[in-house]
Amino acid sequence: MAKDERDDQIVDTQLYDVAIMAAIKEKFMEIPADEVRSPNTIPLRVYQQEARQFYMHAMNDFVALSMRKLTKSDLECLLHRADAVEIHDSDWKTERFTTSEALKEWNEKSPQAYEIRNELVDEIEWALGNDPDIKKIMADIKEGTGHVDMIEDLFRMLTLVNKHLDSLKATGFDESLAVRGKTIVTGLNNLLAEANVSRDDYKKIMDVRDRAYTYLKQAVDKVLHVARFVFRDNEGKMNNYRSPYLHRRNLKAARKNKKK
Repeated sequence: MAKDERDDQIVDTQLYDVAIMAAIKEKFMEIPADEVRSPNTIPLRVYQQEARQFYMHAMNDFVALSMRKLTKSDLECLLHRADAVEIHDSDWKTERFTTSEALKEWNEKSPQAYEIRNELVDEIEWALGNDPDIKKIMADIKEGTGHVDMIEDLFRMLTLVNKHLDSLKATGFDESLAVRGKTIVTGLNNLLAEANVSRDDYKKIMDVRDRAYTYLKQAVDKVLHVARFVFRDNEGKMNNYRSPYLHRRNLKAARKNKKK
């Protein structure tokens, strides 16, 4: 992702009332986990924009809607919750980029590290496998599984290489393999930790974003429920309380199915 594209995702939180945003977050963090929804049917940026449009239409129709117990507070919370969605969606997009960068670097380096690890196992066993102590060490190394074990294996075998370099070279060992191992293992521990932490942070931030969306959706659904009842016999008004995005998508799907 280009830098200017990332900058477009950054939201200036100073534009919003900090106290109101904090109160909203406190409320949506109380939503039970099994009630939290993800925005799978519509882009979140589109959804919060449509919420603002519904607010404008509902304000114009407030006299009629208020007869069915819709309050000004019900409408005003649409705007505040839409603001919260915009903030937390921006946080999620920023974290998604950071996570993808850490994972990308790990995915590029780890296959090389595993390859070097396996080559070192073969070389050390070939040259030093008759030594009982080294045989035990190598058996322990070969039992290891997973990324953390792989990194530890590299460190242990590089120590063996340094200690027994002359014996290894006498059997044709290419010292450049050890150099490559030292190069790639340096920082690999930190990179794995960063990738894992990034994944954890990403999940937490996505949960907050989904909660903000769910909280907004609750408010939107309430307004739409009342408006669609009040204007059930007025097609012109009803159109104001339908999602333009979902309407276009449904029409496109219908045309596609008709052609089949």
